[in-house]
Amino acid sequence: MITGAISYGIGWSLSATTSFKSLAHAQYGVGATTPLGSFSLTAPANNTQILIDQKAVISGDLSTVTSVTYWADNDTINLGTSTVHPFSIDIDPDLIPNGIHTIKALVSEGATLTQTNSNAFISEVDRFKLGNTYYISTTGSISGDGSIGDPWDMGSVFSGATSVTAGDVVYVNEGSYGWHKTYLAGTFLNPILFKAIGNVNILVADAIGSAHNWFQGFRPDNTTEERDYPTVARPSGFYLTQLGHSVINCVLSNVGHPAIGHWVGCEDSFIYGNIIWGTGQYGQSPDIRGSAIYAQNNIGTRKYRDNMTFRNFTNGLKPYAESGFVRGFEMDGNTSFMNASAPFTMISQNSVERSKFTNNYSYDDNNASTSATRFGYNALNFANTGLEITDNVLMCSGRSQTGALDIRMFNNLTVKRNTIITEYTLVNTETPRLLQHYPTATETSIDWDNNAYWGGRDVSIGSDNVINDHTDHIVNDYHGSFEAWKTARPTYDINSTHTRTYPIANASFLRPNLYERGRGHITIYNWESLLTVNIDISSFGFEDGEAYEVRDIQNLYDVPVITGVYTDASKIVAVPMDLTTIAALIGVNAPVRPWNHMDECLVHTDIKFGTFLVIKQGVLN
Repeated sequence: MITGAISYGIGWSLSATTSFKSLAHAQYGVGATTPLGSFSLTAPANNTQILIDQKAVISGDLSTVTSVTYWADNDTINLGTSTVHPFSIDIDPDLIPNGIHTIKALVSEGATLTQTNSNAFISEVDRFKLGNTYYISTTGSISGDGSIGDPWDMGSVFSGATSVTAGDVVYVNEGSYGWHKTYLAGTFLNPILFKAIGNVNILVADAIGSAHNWFQGFRPDNTTEERDYPTVARPSGFYLTQLGHSVINCVLSNVGHPAIGHWVGCEDSFIYGNIIWGTGQYGQSPDIRGSAIYAQNNIGTRKYRDNMTFRNFTNGLKPYAESGFVRGFEMDGNTSFMNASAPFTMISQNSVERSKFTNNYSYDDNNASTSATRFGYNALNFANTGLEITDNVLMCSGRSQTGALDIRMFNNLTVKRNTIITEYTLVNTETPRLLQHYPTATETSIDWDNNAYWGGRDVSIGSDNVINDHTDHIVNDYHGSFEAWKTARPTYDINSTHTRTYPIANASFLRPNLYERGRGHITIYNWESLLTVNIDISSFGFEDGEAYEVRDIQNLYDVPVITGVYTDASKIVAVPMDLTTIAALIGVNAPVRPWNHMDECLVHTDIKFGTFLVIKQGVLN
């Protein structure tokens, strides 16, 4: 069980005692969701953030249903009743002021009443309820009035020349807008929400004094073949330095380093639900740079959740600083794989502090990554403090000689319920590692247990330095077996296990999108090498009869791998795992600076791993 405060969005904290399975929607085997009774409340999903509008939706066999009534906050607020299939309602924002609420449904089948599960959600409708709605298009101008029929242009809006102000919602029509800098200032209570309609290609930076701009559904992209800097400028997708700027459900491809720069001034902000690949350029210092998300923070809490980062020049999610700060980070539900360097890091020479790394997933099957998921900096008399690493699945190849997990010099450290996987080999000359560990001088408040370790050398060829332990900030103390590690550190991994094979049972992790009903990510570990894996998609909040599609995230804009119409009878879908085609990285065949450092990354992951976007049909940005 996970017990305590679960914080999402920008400021709300949701107290909960709930199972890991319900948070991550983990599925082991076929269709492992367990609603109460015969119906389940699927929208709002647990922990949904409601910004503008939201439906309440139930899932189940609706053939005998006569009405459904939705209640909030322990039956104190009647949200409405539907007597018409599919028995959904639009939630009235006037009934749910900002704050934390619960919702459940009472389903009538004639005289029979059935109560569904209760989900918690976070209302943020007051942020935008009193604001105005405006529109931008590539053909708009300052002479317009910002209406849907007479929109403004992007430059005029971002410069502050229009009446857009805190609490407004600005819809951006499809088109290519180039690079723009925002000067607009929303507030913590009333941000300015920019929401894409269709494919909106824009690169965004911020000016000093701007604040609390939220960007949802954009598609920053760069089709320039040349990646040599400074021969050609290759801007970031979002380069953000000011208070409250946040990025939601955007798709970024082939942009400059970093795809999202989220720097120390961006307090009260978050990065949520984004898909990022192909980030990078040459000619900077160091020569190759390309992190999907690069961040620093000192004050407050910075939340990064449900992002997919892969096939980037260097790192996936990279909170990193030398003279700066990496403090107050919460990374939850992210998937990172096949990047040329580490999937995740939290490193600072000023110490990493008060951070969490929970329910994240990594994979590397082709020696693509040179680095493990790494936390902390090591030096004489140094100590990081305050880190929780729980409920993650981290897998690396044999190329990462620090293993799948690299933890350096932490006090107040929790490492529990993780699955750590390294390469499994029958080759005597190969020496895959599980993890690397540097202790502090005092090893204060360490809680390290109940982890499952997999892989390494087959028992037939013996162990060899399976864990790189250290006696101080420099000196290695290699352990030839997991048992030797437990002997050397008798309070660590008391109830943990090490199995010298790959895992044998499949595991799938579903992440319903908290800002858009009918959208979410799936991460599948297909250790059974099945051609298809059955997934229950009911948790994504589709209405009965609503069209949906499933897309391979590694080839996002090709045809969907599955299309269908959602019903309770068809909620189990067979997701194909033998996929081989990836989206092209622009510049791979450029005559200058061939991408030899990316060679191992430029293939689809094998049948044992897949990532997918589930979405309502026809709405992909």
